[in-house]
Amino acid sequence: MALVNGSAYGFATELLYFVDQVVAIRGSEFSLPGIRYGLVPVTPAFAPYLFGMLRSRFFLDRDFRLSTDEAVDWGLVHKVVDNVDEGLKVSLELINKMGAVPHGVYKTIKRMIISSLISEVSSRWDELLNTLAEESLKPEVKARLEEFLRK
Repeated sequence: MALVNGSAYGFATELLYFVDQVVAIRGSEFSLPGIRYGLVPVTPAFAPYLFGMLRSRFFLDRDFRLSTDEAVDWGLVHKVVDNVDEGLKVSLELINKMGAVPHGVYKTIKRMIISSLISEVSSRWDELLNTLAEESLKPEVKARLEEFLRK
C-alpha cells in the first residue's frame, strides 16, 4: 500500500510497480528524471510486461512525466483522492479489504504474479545488468551526474 502526495520521481516511481495498491492525491506527478542525466532505470526491464511495449517507449523521453490521471490510465495508480485526509481514509479501507482476504490465498496469488514477472525478466537479467553497468560508466554520464551534484 502506498499513498503518494506530491512528486514521485526516480526510484519512488519505480517502487510503485511492486506495491499492491497505490492511492495518489490529485496533482501528484510521476517521472524518471535520471534518464536526462544518463542513468538507466530498472523500468525498461519491467515496463513491457507492466505497461505494454508501445507505452514503455515513453520512458525514453527525458522529460517524460505522468499526471495523476495518466498514472491511473497506465495502471500505476489505483485511486485518486483530493486531499491527505481522504487519502489516509481510502488507504486504510484498502488495507482492510486486503486484510480480509485469507492470508494463504493472498500469498499464493502474490507468489504467482511475482513468479510470472520473474520468468519473463530473468531471461534478460544479465543483459540488463550489463547495460546498466556499461551505461553508468560512460564519461558523459559521469559528467552529467557531476554537474547535477554540483547544483
